[in-house]
Amino acid sequence: MKSIFSGIKFVTPSSRHVGDDRKVLEKRKLVYKFAKQKFPERWNNRKTRNWDRDEKVYLNYLQKNKDVDIRIAS
Repeated sequence: MKSIFSGIKFVTPSSRHVGDDRKVLEKRKLVYKFAKQKFPERWNNRKTRNWDRDEKVYLNYLQKNKDVDIRIAS
C-alpha cells in the first residue's frame, strides 16, 4: 500500500497547498545527488528517487485513471 503522502513526494499537504514544496523538492534533489556521488555503493547503479513535482495530484488513485476535476458544490 502506498503512503498517502507519496503522491505529493512526501511533503506536508500544507506545504504542497501553498507551493513551498517546490523549494523542498529542489533541495532533496541536490541532497540525493551529492549523497549518490559520495556513497555510490548505496544505490548499486540505480537511480535516486524521483523528486520532480507532479503538477496534478489526486486524493484517490482511482481518480487518476479517470482524470476528473472535483468541484465543491456551493
